[in-house]
Amino acid sequence: VLTGPENFQLWKFCITEKLFREKVLHVITCADPDPTAATTTAITAPSISTISASSKAHGIIQDHISDALLMKKQVCVTAKALFDELINDHIAKFHSLESHLTGMSSAIDSRIITFVLMHSLPDPPDW
Repeated sequence: VLTGPENFQLWKFCITEKLFREKVLHVITCADPDPTAATTTAITAPSISTISASSKAHGIIQDHISDALLMKKQVCVTAKALFDELINDHIAKFHSLESHLTGMSSAIDSRIITFVLMHSLPDPPDW
């Protein structure tokens, strides 16, 4: 369960694996779920499928964040929006910690900060 920035790395790993197992990771990464699958269903079927996958992914993410975070993020109605908002919070906290360290005259080389931040984010193709 994501409670805040202190367990974000572990949560990110676990939630992406869970979404992958449940076959809804594509909702977050915007990747094609199965580019080899033939589509022989009606035109409305993909949109229903997409809504269903997004709903399922949203529920999984909600089940894996703290109640406090869930209350703050209740305006995020799609799984992608919720996941992106959690990522944005992580980045904001990262910048806040950097500012705090700089204020304490404990500046850290910007290359190190960039390295750590980039390795803490997900690897979807749109990044």
